[in-house]
Amino acid sequence: MTRWITRFALMAAAWALSAAAWAQSVVAPGPSNNSHSVLMFDVQAVNALTVTGLSTNMNSSGTTSIEIWGRSGSHVGHTSSTSGWTLLGTTASFSAVSGTVYSIPLALSAPVPAGDTYAFMIRSTVNSISIRYANGAGTPGVTTVASDANLRVLEGTGADETLASNFTPRQLVGEVRYTLEITPPTSVPTLGQ
Repeated sequence: MTRWITRFALMAAAWALSAAAWAQSVVAPGPSNNSHSVLMFDVQAVNALTVTGLSTNMNSSGTTSIEIWGRSGSHVGHTSSTSGWTLLGTTASFSAVSGTVYSIPLALSAPVPAGDTYAFMIRSTVNSISIRYANGAGTPGVTTVASDANLRVLEGTGADETLASNFTPRQLVGEVRYTLEITPPTSVPTLGQ
């Protein structure tokens, strides 16, 4: 009976590991010194991961909502329209307070394979309430703004609400949250192992 219970416990532990994920984040601290309706930026995965959420800073107080768009590959060359982008979701209306960093209340599930680039567009639906960001000093889609062992956040592009006017380089002031999948064991050890 004890042997059966031990094997069951080992199998349960292996199953738990296979379903586990490590929640982590990369913070791009700023300071924010500019703003507009849209911020586009790229992330590059060092290890396979799934982006699960974003945070950003708002320029003005008032009621707005935020759209998050995504695309596989860089935002560079795709800054003047939403063609080639996928709307990942729109938040409910919320009261923004100027200078406050918000965890955008939108659950994302954007897988990024190891070595790949994925682009995000954060867009305020109210023109007078802008996304705060920082003026950059590098090249959009190339220069690293913030990173950890699994994810790099790259320089981006600011834009007006119509995407007709672009401003580069610009940097996210906020956070990219992600989960790093744990590789499950290939076999369950027996008592003899």
